[in-house]
Amino acid sequence: MKSQRILDIGRSCGYNPLVLALVLPRDGKLTASFCETEDQSYAKESWKAAGVDQKIHMEVKSAEQTLDDLLSAGEASSFDLIYINMADAQNCRTCYEKSLRLVRVGGILAIDGVLCYGAILKKSASATAQAIQQLNEAVLRDARVALSMLPMGDGLMLCFKL
Repeated sequence: MKSQRILDIGRSCGYNPLVLALVLPRDGKLTASFCETEDQSYAKESWKAAGVDQKIHMEVKSAEQTLDDLLSAGEASSFDLIYINMADAQNCRTCYEKSLRLVRVGGILAIDGVLCYGAILKKSASATAQAIQQLNEAVLRDARVALSMLPMGDGLMLCFKL
């Protein structure tokens, strides 16, 4: 894709932003959204040790606030790749809609956790699994994207913005 701009949303110890920053070109930029409760020190140390810290801008706020701020700053259609970890499943539909506005046509929205390790298949699924299943169904019917779901781990959905 020759990505220049990437957005990483969700809980992590900084591993996802690290891996994504490693494949960015020297002038590429990655915005990593971290919750206030997460320990950012380990992530920053890892990024520096890997020599990618200059490519990563950390936002310490909720995913929704990060998305709102980027949209307010006029960043619509400016990201090549957006990676979302479904740690906050109750807001997954909102994050999807806002992220879709931020990713460019031809870009990819990658959503991790869409199978909930199989929990979405159970009739007595948790509220989290039900929210993710509703997102899956909405994305399946969304004419703005073409998608592919990879059934590895807890599931990864790749949405190609049309």
